Amino acid sequence: MRIRIGFDARLAKGKAYFTVFIVDEFGERAQVAYSLHDPEQTELPSKGTIECLIEDLRLVTGAYSLTLDYGTINDGQMRSADCVPNATQVYVTLGDYLGPVGLQANQGSFAHRTTWKILDR
Repeated sequence: MRIRIGFDARLAKGKAYFTVFIVDEFGERAQVAYSLHDPEQTELPSKGTIECLIEDLRLVTGAYSLTLDYGTINDGQMRSADCVPNATQVYVTLGDYLGPVGLQANQGSFAHRTTWKILDR
């Protein structure tokens, strides 16, 4: 999933960060992506477009909303400066990611491929 956010933070003080909250149908945060989690992301310019690429989205099939947040870090504290709840909606489909059985409702929020083998016979 690729998310692009245009921003103008010329008046911001401190190190800036962006957050994408992926919220499930029950209003719970299923996943969080911070620009601070990327070791390659250092200083942000005061104006531009930032892109968040989530290459491996391991959520189960369902509808999710994205909340976008921008803020600064001052004295070690994260402070939100602008938050857009329900910025957009996405629908995730597992397809055949987990094979023919997949997951049923209420079997968790994440989908992980696993390998199983018999150790003792």
